[in-house]
Amino acid sequence: MSALQVLLICDQLHRVDIDKIATFIASLQNTDGSFKGDEWGEVDTRFSYCALSALSILGKLNDSSIIDLPKAVDYISR
Repeated sequence: MSALQVLLICDQLHRVDIDKIATFIASLQNTDGSFKGDEWGEVDTRFSYCALSALSILGKLNDSSIIDLPKAVDYISR
């Protein structure tokens, strides 16, 4: 997340594979809409915050083929 923020600030986001990063972030979404922090599955809202923020920076937050945004919103709203 911080690396993406720095790249955005420095206008260097073109240096990363946006689709590959978005696909990785999407792979961390659980069926209930939450996001796990890593392959071991720890879940809390900080991971959802980071995932959604990173996807926003990448311009992929509203891409329905990447994540289930309504489920993510429902998870956070609980």
